Amino acid sequence: MFGYIRYTPCGHTKDENDHYKGYYCGLCKSLRSAYGPAAGILLSYDTAFLAILLDGVSSGPIRKSRESCLLHPFKKRPVIRSDAVRYAAAVTLLLSYHKMADNRRDGSFLWSLPLLALSPLRRRALRELSPRGFSADKAFSTLSLLEETPGFTPEERASAFGTILGEITASYHGAHHPGHAFLFQAGFHLGRWIYYIDALDDYETDIKTKNYNPLPLLFPGAGREKIKAHMTIALQSELFALSGALGQVSLSRNKTLVETLVYQGLNMMTVRILGKFYPSEVNDEKPLHCPGRFTPCEHGRDPESIPGSGQKIPSGQTH
Repeated sequence: MFGYIRYTPCGHTKDENDHYKGYYCGLCKSLRSAYGPAAGILLSYDTAFLAILLDGVSSGPIRKSRESCLLHPFKKRPVIRSDAVRYAAAVTLLLSYHKMADNRRDGSFLWSLPLLALSPLRRRALRELSPRGFSADKAFSTLSLLEETPGFTPEERASAFGTILGEITASYHGAHHPGHAFLFQAGFHLGRWIYYIDALDDYETDIKTKNYNPLPLLFPGAGREKIKAHMTIALQSELFALSGALGQVSLSRNKTLVETLVYQGLNMMTVRILGKFYPSEVNDEKPLHCPGRFTPCEHGRDPESIPGSGQKIPSGQTH
């Protein structure tokens, strides 16, 4: 998985941090329960966010408990279970399968065996996600073809991935849910943001291994400084569109947690990846936060230390 939607624990109460850990551990428990003990290694920050968001617009029950596990046998941790968490577990399995398939297409034969092991579990996840699961599965295959077809632009490929996440996000509550269109838009712009941030993160490796990366096609002949400047605008555009869509979604619970993950976590990850891509003057940049919502955490632990494991790019900005 990608792992870009990180929670920032600093600045929040213990109860708020435990609430996030409850979803994270609940997702792990659901994966292991539905797809076998080894499925826990697929645990993803990104689909933990999906569970939190979908529960936020749901009226279904959630079950809270404190439990130990093989990784943490001596201290019980908060665990949250719900239909949304189970749905997110199926999405985790499906996304993990296609991420491994993408790695396999890039020439890494080591992924062949894990793909073979995941195939029957993938079919089980598709049944859990029915009826949208099979269309999402087909859409991933279409995205792979787009990346191999010269006639399609990277923006169209980013939108294809955004459409997949939009469908996955919106379909949980059904087409008649009052927030369906806005949930689709939120997933769509989040998907485009992930597509671009992943391209920045993998740029150096992809160039060395001669694997597909959209940035050289978006900015032919451009140096890293210019690419970074244009991608800053592109990522801002997706984050602002995501913020606008979520602002129209009625959250009956998890509102603070969703806002923390979006307005803090995504902004800080954007700055981190941009700084990694082209580090000069990164300390002078301001995180891409929404004014009046949150400010970046300047102290405390990194999100990775938590226990446990669109808009189109504005015209003229890509050429």
